[in-house]
Amino acid sequence: MKKHYLMIFSLIVFGSSFLICLYGNNVLANQIDIVSHLTGEVHDSQYFGTSITSRNILSAYYLDESFSAYGFIKFDLTLIPDSATITGLRLTTYHFLNVGYYPNSPYNNPIVDVLYGSDDNWTRNGTMDLSMIQNAVSIGNSGFPSADKNPYYWNLDINSRNWSEDLYDNTLTLVLDLAKSEYSFVYFYGSGETDPPKIVYDPNGNFAPVLHVEYEEPISPVPEPSTTLLLGSGLLGLAVARRNWRSKPKH
Repeated sequence: MKKHYLMIFSLIVFGSSFLICLYGNNVLANQIDIVSHLTGEVHDSQYFGTSITSRNILSAYYLDESFSAYGFIKFDLTLIPDSATITGLRLTTYHFLNVGYYPNSPYNNPIVDVLYGSDDNWTRNGTMDLSMIQNAVSIGNSGFPSADKNPYYWNLDINSRNWSEDLYDNTLTLVLDLAKSEYSFVYFYGSGETDPPKIVYDPNGNFAPVLHVEYEEPISPVPEPSTTLLLGSGLLGLAVARRNWRSKPKH
């Protein structure tokens, strides 16, 4: 009877450890901070059409139906594996205040949405098709800091879209859009040098927009030491039980 118990116990131990190895946690959680390498200011004018300025300032501006400005931000996602699943996104921008050049930012309690840009090939010297601006990934942001270089944190909705396309092409474009339909604006530091240099650029990149990405990547299952010990115990128990069973006297 004891031999039967040993056999049953060994089977349970072996089966449990095998299932742990097979269906255990096979993903690796990771995170990374990515500094934007390019920002741009896009003007949308009723009279002059759409144009990208030479300035790298990051702005969200609304005058009236005749004129508004968008802030474009580009991030390089090369360091994130294509097979990863994004589990968290947070954008950080740094408020820009220059009384002589851009006074009174933020003005008139601006409300800003973060939109997704489907075309990652834009440059400051090119043209811009605003139809590439798609669904919002963060809405209703307000309460921006008034002091120069103070950070503002934008929590992005990871369920707002499928981010795998951006991981495959290694680039993500985000767009700041003034959602309030009355005269208001807010400015942030940009990234990427301009020619001629503009005062909204920090040469050390200390105040460029930063994207904090949390993600999980699949990994090949490697048994932990405790699981390996459990599996070994089960195999040993089975071997002992089999040996005892074979050595049992025949009647």
